[in-house]
Amino acid sequence: MKRTGKKIKILALCSMLAALGVVVLLLGSFIEVLDLSAAMFASLIVVIAVIEAGKYWPWLTYAVTSLTALLLLPYKLPAVMYLLAGYYPIIKEKIEKLPKPIAWIIKLSLFNLSLALVLLVLKLFLPGVSIELVPGLKDIYTYLIYYASGNIIFVLYDILLTRLVSFYVFKLRDRLGIGNKK
Repeated sequence: MKRTGKKIKILALCSMLAALGVVVLLLGSFIEVLDLSAAMFASLIVVIAVIEAGKYWPWLTYAVTSLTALLLLPYKLPAVMYLLAGYYPIIKEKIEKLPKPIAWIIKLSLFNLSLALVLLVLKLFLPGVSIELVPGLKDIYTYLIYYASGNIIFVLYDILLTRLVSFYVFKLRDRLGIGNKK
């Protein structure tokens, strides 16, 4: 009986996290300037599912958030960015068990692959979304700017994510009453 109660609590927590993620993405959809920030913040929400639930629950939270956002958002860019990059907090822990240089190569490779997929999806499936930075600037320069700035932002995001996880685990978890009771 205890085991079922724990699963129900995990399901409720992950459901609330998915709903919160959709709300964050919705804000990014309404305020288009915040679309990338909303996708990054929504991916941070999955960290709580990773820490508190583990196993397959973070993947389910990510999937429900992605699909619900894709179905409901009026402006799809935040949902697309979340779909193609929101998985990162789930796999970050596993990648960081590798030696640091190898971990960073894998992290940056995954990010650049995700960025390429986002740009491809935008170009092929969301033609109304402009990826042009400056009118008249050649595509190659636009992509170079995206990749250069994107990699810098990703490294900062990764460092911030590590610090936020530590802050959550050591300071916030017990205050919110979410942590495992002994």
